[in-house]
Amino acid sequence: MLKAAEVVCPEKRPAFANISLTRNTVADRVTELSSDLSSQMKEKIKSFIAFSIAIDESTDVTDIAQLAIFIRGVDETLTITEELLELVPMNDTTTADDIFSSLVGALDKVGVDWSRAVSLATDGAPSMVGRKAGVATKFRDKGRNRVVTQYDDSIHAFKMKLSLWETQLSNGDTEHFSCLTAVRLKAPDHPDGDLDKYKDNITDLLREFERRFQDLTPNIDALVKAKRCQVSGASSSK
Repeated sequence: MLKAAEVVCPEKRPAFANISLTRNTVADRVTELSSDLSSQMKEKIKSFIAFSIAIDESTDVTDIAQLAIFIRGVDETLTITEELLELVPMNDTTTADDIFSSLVGALDKVGVDWSRAVSLATDGAPSMVGRKAGVATKFRDKGRNRVVTQYDDSIHAFKMKLSLWETQLSNGDTEHFSCLTAVRLKAPDHPDGDLDKYKDNITDLLREFERRFQDLTPNIDALVKAKRCQVSGASSSK
């Protein structure tokens, strides 16, 4: 550490020399750092409105399989966070059940909301993508604790939010855009032409969002209508 200090910040070498570097001290500080990072991660994950997972299993130099789990999420301000969540040692077998169990354990440890799971990326191995018992199939089923109409409600709500932002920017209202508001306050004489650029970005995002889900809403409406007819028919027959 002192050698590194001499290269990076030689003027601070005396300060580094006075730091206690006993084995227990270093271990305690590493534990504190780990706990703090874990706490920050849990708080950030609570704010996710949607998240995706990437996993990769490989073997280290000691011939022990290691499962790397990455999480990527987005919050209500559309801020994207991507982190290495955990590196899980697979000491026994590496079947789909083993991998999925380790994945669930890591995600439950940080308190994810499974209903907000969007996708899982893997290396394409049979144990990962098996149609009946692969990790991807288990992951998809794990996130299915909401009915399809609830997903439609979430999609509709997000489209309404985009429409609101589009209208606000068209009217020069930056209430939901704190950075833009701060810039306008610092430069009140600056023209608002840039707002049109941001508004166009929101418009493009809205159109792309509508394009991707254009087939979903009609099908859900038809499903709900058919279900209501079934319920109505059953009630009439009684």
